[in-house]
Amino acid sequence: YSQADIEEHVRFCYQLAEEYDKPVSMLIDDAGDPTFRSLEVMALESIKRGWHGRSLAHHCRAMALYHQPYLMKIIALLKKAEMGIVTDPQTGPLHVPIRTLLDNDVLLCLGQDDVSDAYYTFGRNNMLEVAFLSAHCTWMTARPDLELFYDMITFKASECIGRPDLKVKEGAPADLVVLDQPNVLEAFRYHAAPEVVISAGQVIDADKMKA
Repeated sequence: YSQADIEEHVRFCYQLAEEYDKPVSMLIDDAGDPTFRSLEVMALESIKRGWHGRSLAHHCRAMALYHQPYLMKIIALLKKAEMGIVTDPQTGPLHVPIRTLLDNDVLLCLGQDDVSDAYYTFGRNNMLEVAFLSAHCTWMTARPDLELFYDMITFKASECIGRPDLKVKEGAPADLVVLDQPNVLEAFRYHAAPEVVISAGQVIDADKMKA
């Protein structure tokens, strides 16, 4: 009901995180109201408690309506907290200012909000499709933009959940999705099922995945 309630709730969540030594992941500010400012509260709490790199905020749609000076303040706090954001432009007309956040080196990834439910009917848990739709919604369709979106469903996504080690290189964890397309543009164009999925070094049976 009030900003004080918001702050109390966020503090409680961080107290739990400290008690169990866990990261914090919260869905916040999911409305077109610029007075919603839970993101600032989360960032400050992360900094105060030393939870750097261990906090993740979802949606944050109110950020689309923040005035520029306040937005830049939030960006500075997010960077100081090493805090990531998950955005999903495909599920609504408002979303975080992707271009501004990326230009200021804020950790950002794409997410699938819901999978075939009352809130979002079309969700298929297909991150290529999410990136394809997000490129349309944000008018970010140039080749360099598509590469950014691809990073936001792969390397940036793994970094957001605390797995910066997930890279395609010798000695890295063998968790891979192999696509049957020559480049990112074609992968987004068709957003087809992967040719091969490898988890923990083991090839996942494709027929079982379809089942």
